[in-house]
Amino acid sequence: MRLRDLAGRRVCLLGFGREGSATLEVLQRAAVLQGEAAPRVSIADRQPIADVPCPVLSGPDYLRAIEDHDVVIRSPGVWDPRLELVAHKVTTPTNLLLAEAAQRGTTVVGVTGTKGKSTTSSLIHHLLVAAGRPARLLGNIGVPAITALLDPEALSEVLVLELSSFQLHDLERGPTVGVITSFFDEHLDYHGTAARYEAAKARLFARQRAGDHALFDAESAACRRIAAHSPGVQVEYRAADVPDGATRLRGQHNRGNAAAACAAVAVLGVPPAATRAALSGFAPLQHRLATVGGQRGVTWIDDSLATIPEAVIAALDSLAPDVGTLIVGGHDRGFYRFDALAEAIVGHRVGVVVTLPTTGTQVSAALERCPRPHATRAFPAGSMEEAVRIAAAHTQPGRIALLSPGAPSHNMFRDYRDRSAAFRRCIEQLDESGADAVATQS
Repeated sequence: MRLRDLAGRRVCLLGFGREGSATLEVLQRAAVLQGEAAPRVSIADRQPIADVPCPVLSGPDYLRAIEDHDVVIRSPGVWDPRLELVAHKVTTPTNLLLAEAAQRGTTVVGVTGTKGKSTTSSLIHHLLVAAGRPARLLGNIGVPAITALLDPEALSEVLVLELSSFQLHDLERGPTVGVITSFFDEHLDYHGTAARYEAAKARLFARQRAGDHALFDAESAACRRIAAHSPGVQVEYRAADVPDGATRLRGQHNRGNAAAACAAVAVLGVPPAATRAALSGFAPLQHRLATVGGQRGVTWIDDSLATIPEAVIAALDSLAPDVGTLIVGGHDRGFYRFDALAEAIVGHRVGVVVTLPTTGTQVSAALERCPRPHATRAFPAGSMEEAVRIAAAHTQPGRIALLSPGAPSHNMFRDYRDRSAAFRRCIEQLDESGADAVATQS
């Protein structure tokens, strides 16, 4: 479905966050530019919406709006089994963009993975721009992909899209170059089963064409299996393809992300020499093993985007043996297991673990079950402020205090960015009396 197919039709924007707001702007602009009848747009969202130039249905039964419209444009985070009954009229902002891009012959790089997709997509964009290739970074990383349609020049550039499983499970067209960085069980509260989550990831490749490319980590059987759904050219990459120290990124998992990015731009014709020269200029992203500061001789590192236990293990592997304190815990999705994380904590000789609600209690329990040749002390904290004060009191100078929650943020914060901001703010507000008070209480 393309934008012109919406002319004069009854269109429902299902969900009105960043994606819905951007889609409304695109629909309004497209009707003017194409000289066609504007679609008759309504908004349906569970939360009340004010100050919009169209009808709004909100509240618990907002989904009944789908019955009265010709087309439903679903925002990524919105899903309900009732949508399957009207699948013929449901599309997404991502699908609308990819349909227009296909019509123009635009090169699209789509990056997915349980972890690593933000770093990999950002690095692909960086390498393309450094090589003189006009490119735009869009999608799950924070800029709605459909905003590219607000700029007439955008479809003449390479579009690099970070794509979550929320955007993929009803994807209609695959990218020119598809990349998968990693795969673990995640978002099962949304998809229902591990098989459905994997199927969503696989759709990125299953919807490609014969001339497209599917890139995957050769050391991951799951990534290989998912990429195999593509009818296009299979391309392997390995972390070892990138020399140790070639980038400013920490950890073996980030070498894998860098290898994925290098393989993607190679497919697009960027010379290896240009890639090697640009790799060292890429700065680590915020919230991903980013150094916040060095207050009181302690190095504070923000890894707020570590929302599954496997991501925390990767962080500890990257920073060992320097981590003195780990701040862990967040929203309980009901399917995480923390025994492997507890073993990693003990194995890397992390002396102090500060646990936040709600999964922090499960991490503490897993530590109790773990053989402990090295003593790890666990301290519960009810807030980020308390967690930082405990970490300041118990982390030795020269060691690292690491925020790597291993769970989503929604029980205490709006999102991982809000959690990161709270962490950084609390570090800035540290004072000697506060740290000493916590030490005395402990």
